[in-house]
Amino acid sequence: MKTLAILAAAGLTAFGSSQAAIVNGDFSAGGTGFFVFEEGGTVVFPDGAATLATDPGLGFDVLVASVSQGDDGLFTFEPGIIVPDDATALRFDILQAAAVSDPAEEGLLAFRPDALGVSLLDAEDPLLDVFDFFEAGDTGTFTLDVTSLEGRTVALFIDLFDEDDGFDTSFTIDNIAFVTEDLSPVPLPGAFAF
Repeated sequence: MKTLAILAAAGLTAFGSSQAAIVNGDFSAGGTGFFVFEEGGTVVFPDGAATLATDPGLGFDVLVASVSQGDDGLFTFEPGIIVPDDATALRFDILQAAAVSDPAEEGLLAFRPDALGVSLLDAEDPLLDVFDFFEAGDTGTFTLDVTSLEGRTVALFIDLFDEDDGFDTSFTIDNIAFVTEDLSPVPLPGAFAF
């Protein structure tokens, strides 16, 4: 029996490991547990929340700022997040979603206004990915249905897109957690060190 346990542990190590829950989804430890990307935007962690903002003018690319967990943007899904077997939704709060005029942008609105994208990307099947977009003025508590992802390895991405809409936009997000069938959020573990 000991041999089987050792082999199982070795197998888990060989194939990588995933974390069982979203770490620091309340941002009480700042950006701990999250990979941060900034190129034409900024990410800050004031007062136990994450704020993503576009810089004046257009960024080099449409994606200007991002925080992710379960992946570093290279789609290796290391360490990955395991969606609980009884999870029904990903719940989060958008506390602030504001736009101010940006005279450095032409305002041609190529695709849509600046937007915050929240997504869970499946490690093996992109057809199972869940996501939604939010624009200036969209505040409150939101949920994404994750029933198609129960027990699967995913990565969480919170992405800020800067479109040529004539505005700079900022979003503040907080309290990211899975909701289980009994409608209580999965408890957030304390600060997680990489």
